[in-house]
Amino acid sequence: MINFDEIEFFKGLDKFSEEVKYRYCIPGHDKNDEVINCLGEKLAKYDITETIGTDDLNYPENFIKKSLEELSEIYNTKRTFISVNGSSGALINAILSVTKPNEKILVQRDCHKSVYNACILGDIDVDYLYPNYDAEYDLNLGISCNALMEKIKISEDIKALIVTYPNYKGICSDIKSIANICHENDIILIVDEAHGSHFAFSEKLPLAAEHAGADIVVQSMHKTLPALTQTSLLHVCSDRVNQENIEKMFKLTITSSPSYIFMASIIAAVHYMNDVGRVKLDYIMKLVCEYRNKYNLVANATLDRDKIRKIGGYDFDSTRPILSLIDYDMDGTQLEEMLRYKYKIAMEYSDFRYCVGYFTVNDDEDKIAYLFESLYEIMKKNIANKIIHSKIKARDFKYPKCDRIMKMRDAFYADDQLVNLENSLNSLASNFIIPYPPGIPLICPGERITSEVIEYMIELLANNIKVYGLDKNNIRIIKQ
Repeated sequence: MINFDEIEFFKGLDKFSEEVKYRYCIPGHDKNDEVINCLGEKLAKYDITETIGTDDLNYPENFIKKSLEELSEIYNTKRTFISVNGSSGALINAILSVTKPNEKILVQRDCHKSVYNACILGDIDVDYLYPNYDAEYDLNLGISCNALMEKIKISEDIKALIVTYPNYKGICSDIKSIANICHENDIILIVDEAHGSHFAFSEKLPLAAEHAGADIVVQSMHKTLPALTQTSLLHVCSDRVNQENIEKMFKLTITSSPSYIFMASIIAAVHYMNDVGRVKLDYIMKLVCEYRNKYNLVANATLDRDKIRKIGGYDFDSTRPILSLIDYDMDGTQLEEMLRYKYKIAMEYSDFRYCVGYFTVNDDEDKIAYLFESLYEIMKKNIANKIIHSKIKARDFKYPKCDRIMKMRDAFYADDQLVNLENSLNSLASNFIIPYPPGIPLICPGERITSEVIEYMIELLANNIKVYGLDKNNIRIIKQ
């Protein structure tokens, strides 16, 4: 027998499980999840390949085809595709299927890095639509319809708009009005709904993009549904999309051996949501509301729909615990570390101000209560002791508007060199600089590096925030 306890990989995973009492991070299932545990009992049985009687995701004709039709029926779409390469792969496929090289797309600037990767792979020209930003709360509030219409007036030949809905802190734009504007101007609307696959299962949540007029919607099953990591769906929601192009692009990029375990995980999770998930979602939101009311002090340290609308946002995902103790002299990374090591809580990620997590249908009252009780205890102690102090610099941007001097694809493939951050002023970035999570580029290849960007990157590193694309204090720039 293999002794897994002696293998470093499994030792690391076991150590994490032993240290953590509750996970408020993705994936949307947990140790006691009935969907995943049921699937796990048949793991070897379901891990098969394309042979007689098993069907083929690349050319579905039998039970996979029937299952795809059932998924489409549940989500009420024109057609639904399974992605075993996560939402990153599905977004790339969506963008490449509606564009040709050198055509232009409009991108919500706080989109995931996979959107930018598609622009490099497809040699696509990109223009940005910057979200409204609230400096007091340090929040991107989504894109406005007025800004979209103004951008369309001055930009020609936009093939598609890419919108993140909800964003990484659960904030939603007016997606229905955005869809109407796109259709009036013959623009395909692609929605990255990676964090909103549960919207379709509750009327108390923001309107699902697939029901709001979007043309293509991409969802991560593993973020808010009880599914395995790396599982996603791509929905075609209108007749404005060429389904054959989507199918052709999937066949170009998908593995020839797609995991039947991943497929089973998606199908099980969606059917679970359709059968009992609706009731459980409403129950979870009821509990969240009750514990917010019980701990008034904690309510002040969390985001909710009323607060988001008050500062100019359109809507908010009430299942998201977005925590901030900045008024108690504790930044987001400090809060995440305290929750992790003192209270055995694993959150999704943190930044200067916020600590971000998830509540899902897998949760129960004990788990929800524990987070609120832990946060309340921290706040009470910090009021008394004031032992933790941090300085958060106010700024008037979340993502700086850097001048793009070179096309992204050309810059990505250009010869580059490694220099110290402080010596990179006015140089052109040759790679993405991405605080992670959530994976939104701070600067893209071909953009000029400014003093405020350098200062921001140094600040990120000083606060122990991961920054992909940097080698300690060094950055890759295009050779002159």
